[in-house]
Amino acid sequence: MKTPILLMAVLLILLLSACDRPLFGPNLPRETQEGANTFGCRVDGEVWLPNNPVFPYISTSSSFGDGTMFVDADDRKGETSISIHFYKKIFSDSTYSLFHNGADKWVYYYANNTFYYPDSQQAGYLMITRLDTLELGIVSGTFSFDAVNENDSTDVIHITDGRFDLKF
Repeated sequence: MKTPILLMAVLLILLLSACDRPLFGPNLPRETQEGANTFGCRVDGEVWLPNNPVFPYISTSSSFGDGTMFVDADDRKGETSISIHFYKKIFSDSTYSLFHNGADKWVYYYANNTFYYPDSQQAGYLMITRLDTLELGIVSGTFSFDAVNENDSTDVIHITDGRFDLKF
């Protein structure tokens, strides 16, 4: 009688350890390319999702040239946000170095009234996996970067597994 119970316990442990998604708490959205209006990432290993129905939003602006991209996500309370702005032409199926230079890239993580910026030593990446500006107005991609506290260079936030699939 003990053998079947032990066997079931072992099988349950193996099954639960094989899951790639947590059983409890929030999950990252799937990586899609259909304009599902999703955004998510991990901040220091914890899932971070926007909580505002207005965010995340995506917009393009011709005032900075064709192909300018803005992706902003907010937690609604104004406590945390992530912004990725490119003021130069972007293309689908392309990967870009992701660091804040204040000129053609504006990238930050904001928390506890502090801005965290990736610099050239902490550069990450932005991969545009779909960009449909003509028919459906969809931009999809993945991103990852380390960001340094603007007031304390020893305080680094790790943004990983980022993904978005947005209509603009």
